[in-house]
Amino acid sequence: MLKKLFEKSKKNRLGCLAFLGLVILYLLTHLPFLTSLPVFADESIYIRWSQLIIDDWQRYLFFPLNDGKTPLFIWLLVPFQFLFKDQLFAGRFLALLVGLFQVLMNMKIIQVLGGKRKTQILTGIFTIILPFWYFHHRMALMDGLLTLLISVTFLFLAQVSKNQKQLIFDKRNLVKMFLAGAFFGLALLTKIPAILFIPAFYFTIFLGTKKDFQNLRTSFIKVSLSIAIGLLIFVALKLNPAFGQLFSRGGDF
Repeated sequence: MLKKLFEKSKKNRLGCLAFLGLVILYLLTHLPFLTSLPVFADESIYIRWSQLIIDDWQRYLFFPLNDGKTPLFIWLLVPFQFLFKDQLFAGRFLALLVGLFQVLMNMKIIQVLGGKRKTQILTGIFTIILPFWYFHHRMALMDGLLTLLISVTFLFLAQVSKNQKQLIFDKRNLVKMFLAGAFFGLALLTKIPAILFIPAFYFTIFLGTKKDFQNLRTSFIKVSLSIAIGLLIFVALKLNPAFGQLFSRGGDF
């Protein structure tokens, strides 16, 4: 008994050290020269919108809707404008923090899918060094936050679908279903293309050990309810008069 506890404690320590090493690697590769790339046009627009909210939040809180953008990323930019004098650094630092959580989230998803610790660590390393992640985690753009929120949604849906022993309205299921829906709603509040990920969410229903019709139907209902929660959060934006601009501006593109 004591031997098993010791081995488990040793594995936990090694896991913590590995994650700490990945955090250090991430910061060493992402933080230096954060503003060395010239400012991207969209970055300057988003930072400017956050400044307008600071100047007059009652007037400009939902201003991004007029340009076909949902406002969550702009709202998150606001506090960072107070933390740093360099406005571009402030915006990109938010993207850097999003990337750090993305490393953790990718590793957690691999764990839920049954990947071993070595696979999780390798996933973290790839998330740090691959060009797609590296670029978006050093630019004040919405795409990094969108990907993180979609990843969290997928994680909770995977956990719900794998938990086939409990009823749909079991407390644990309800909490994870609500969290999945809430994060999907936040993803929609970050960028409307989040809706394109809905078909991918339904693949989580095949993660359960039992794939008979009854269990697949139950998992399908769970995923559908979570998606419905997310869509309701998005529809709440309809209370703002500029909501219609989201789709009229989208037609321009």
